[in-house]
Amino acid sequence: MSTLQAAKAEGLGKAEAEPVAIDAAGRLGALGQALYGEHWMTPMARDLKMRHDTIAAWVAGRRQLPSDHPIFSALVALIHHHDKGVAKARAILDRNSDHSAFR
Repeated sequence: MSTLQAAKAEGLGKAEAEPVAIDAAGRLGALGQALYGEHWMTPMARDLKMRHDTIAAWVAGRRQLPSDHPIFSALVALIHHHDKGVAKARAILDRNSDHSAFR
């Protein structure tokens, strides 16, 4: 067994590590992927009425994204709106007992 294989095997028995803090651009990317999937920048830019290249520059590190940038407040509102839509959709599906897979 190589040293790398041994290190990997040893790590398998350990509890998961604490989450690592990410910078604002990393947080934006993680939120974008969670909300929109792999190709998230264009739909996020559309929903937030922003330029795609501004978001791309933040994520690529070509422009600094402060952790207190208003985009994060806008994303909180967007997530809240999305949650309300999902709750309405779930209520509609729950009216029909054949589609109770969400329970």
